[in-house]
Amino acid sequence: MWDWWKNLSSGVKNNADSLQAAGALVGGLGSAYSAYKQGKAADKTYKLNLDLLKEEKRRRNQAQQNLEQGWLSAMSKRKDEENAI
Repeated sequence: MWDWWKNLSSGVKNNADSLQAAGALVGGLGSAYSAYKQGKAADKTYKLNLDLLKEEKRRRNQAQQNLEQGWLSAMSKRKDEENAI
């Protein structure tokens, strides 16, 4: 009745090299998949950071333009007041 267990265990002992090779193959595939997923996550993070930096640059440029327009408007108003005197 338990002969199949004895045969299975002897088969495993005799095929230890092939089991190790299969384990190494599965481990290698797992490592490759993990590296692939990590690369995708890094790319996603890079794109997010790039978008944030572009938005910050756009915001700063807009603030600089607003500042320059305010300055020119104030200077123009001041010249108008001086010419009116």
